[in-house]
Order: sequence, then structure tokens, then C-alpha cells
Amino acid sequence: MLPLHGFVRGDTCGVLVLVDRQATIATLAALLAQAASIRVAPARAAVVSWNGRVLDANMTVAGAGLTALDRVELVAEVQ
Repeated sequence: MLPLHGFVRGDTCGVLVLVDRQATIATLAALLAQAASIRVAPARAAVVSWNGRVLDANMTVAGAGLTALDRVELVAEVQ
């Protein structure tokens, strides 16, 4: 399990999530949305960004190069 600092656009707090390294970025997005759902309504569609780039939802956490305690952001997609 990999601990990541997550920030969901519109939330007032960061969250710490534990995600399997082989989980997809889409799974990470769902974990972040769930962790912040008490304060922020989940977006219909959202993307995960890291170091200023949007990560492919089908990529694995390990494949994206994320390491322990990296900061990721969940941002609603513009429709």
C-alpha cells in the first residue's frame, strides 16, 4: 500500500489515502472522492493530476511513477 497526500478541488482539507501500487488512477480518483465526500460533493467526471500533468485514468499508480507521500490533486473535468 502506498500513502498519498490528496487534495480535492473545493475541499478545505487534504486527505491521506492508501492505495495499492497496482490500482488504476481511476481507482485513486474514486478513493480521493470518497475520502472528501463528507465535505465536497463528488464531481461527475474528474481527473487526477500530479506534478502539473493529468494522469491517464487507465495507468497504474506504479506506472505513473507515484511514490510514498506524493501530492496528487483531484480536479473536476470541464464538460
